[in-house]
Amino acid sequence: MVASLPTFVLVGGEAYELQGKALGEREFQHTSVPFIGSAYEALRSAGVERRNIITIVQLADYLQMLTRGETGEFTNVTGIPPKWYTEQREKTEIKCRRLIDEGGANYDASDVNPATVWSVLLGEAIQEGDLRPVVRGDDHGAVVFGIYSHGDCHPAVGGGGAAEWFAHFPYPSRRRDMYEFVATDGAKDAGVGKNRPECYLYSTQLRLIFHKIFERSPRRPIIGLLNYCSSGGNLEFMRREHVRRHLNVDRWPLYLMSSSQAGRESMVAGMWDAWFGQLQAALLGRVPLTVQSLFAHAEAAYYRENLYELSNAVKAKVYVPRIWSSQFSFPGQKDDSSDPWHIDLTRALMAGAPESGGAFSYTAVAELQFAYEAGEAYQIIRHATPEQRALLVRVGGVAVDRDTGDVVVWMNEHQSIQSLTLWEMHPEPYPVKLIQYSGTVETGRCVHLVEVVQRAFSEIAQPEQVHGPESGVADLAISELFQRR
Repeated sequence: MVASLPTFVLVGGEAYELQGKALGEREFQHTSVPFIGSAYEALRSAGVERRNIITIVQLADYLQMLTRGETGEFTNVTGIPPKWYTEQREKTEIKCRRLIDEGGANYDASDVNPATVWSVLLGEAIQEGDLRPVVRGDDHGAVVFGIYSHGDCHPAVGGGGAAEWFAHFPYPSRRRDMYEFVATDGAKDAGVGKNRPECYLYSTQLRLIFHKIFERSPRRPIIGLLNYCSSGGNLEFMRREHVRRHLNVDRWPLYLMSSSQAGRESMVAGMWDAWFGQLQAALLGRVPLTVQSLFAHAEAAYYRENLYELSNAVKAKVYVPRIWSSQFSFPGQKDDSSDPWHIDLTRALMAGAPESGGAFSYTAVAELQFAYEAGEAYQIIRHATPEQRALLVRVGGVAVDRDTGDVVVWMNEHQSIQSLTLWEMHPEPYPVKLIQYSGTVETGRCVHLVEVVQRAFSEIAQPEQVHGPESGVADLAISELFQRR
């Protein structure tokens, strides 16, 4: 059997309420356009031919809005000056330069709707005589698709507490048959922004798309990245025992990824840039990866690149009053512009960030707490002379008490001189306590920082994946996807 090269389908969604209205009523920022541009650039730079990439995104549609905004047409309504529209247009064109130069999106404007995704993935023209590319149904090359959008869910009325998970699109579907088997009635009572099912691509629809493809081509690999809030809910069907038995999904060569768990908001970039960046490296032959190890590499990159999310979650639970109330000075910076606790915590989290396929290490976090409480992270020089204070301030990372002359020294900034000048000043250990709080109320001393970090980690967006374990798709080498066979 001779199979074609993979077909990539890049889909940029957006909520109708944000980008589907009249041009002057739309949001200034577009969620997906720049990310589709970056993924397209990554694939083309890795040698994927233009004809093997199908794009569904509001590229020209969005640029038209920005161009008209540059004339001042919308300023009275939006309050946004024309120059900002110009800046946004230029930034967008930079991110999407190659896609623009190579003809723009295959499906743009009102074609960015759930029915287009349905038709393209199933190899159907969206209307009679339409010659734009779709995933060919008569070959066996892999289908690699990514959807970047907003996401959510609503109750599945009559579903015993189940939910219908979906991705937003800016325009409504032009067909109704793809909604006949979806429990859309729950959208009516789900609140503002959840009552436009014709603009949603549902997990139930994706499941049927996969089923139809595998009925036609049982061994055709499908690799999908769902990058939107609550996207993990779209993976649940592959974990349900009755679905697995009924559809035999364990044999489906489907590898499906999400940027967050069900009910969790995804981070802005989510897994998108991390995954396409690792894929680009794999296609260029820099790292020999399987589908599974590609996910592991991307997941590790995701955590390294988004440690601010975990750091913020920890800082929302723990602070160091003695350090928080001190104004630390650094050369060339305004006093109190840098927070040593934030820097130390970020470094500890970075030290524990997982490598490919690994787990978070909390060793550095435990060591950080010990150093703080034992007086190793900070030292104090009591009644420092003006000359001593001046020397320490030049190095930075010090907080000076102007009344007493005492100087608290952050040791991370003074390691280079601690064996010389600093010790001549007779520093003493300066232990500080970590205090937990909720809202604005302190709840007591933080006994185990590691446990706090672990709890914070469980609360942030985490990528997930499911796949057909009996299909071998997880062990498929990325290089094999790009070889005719």
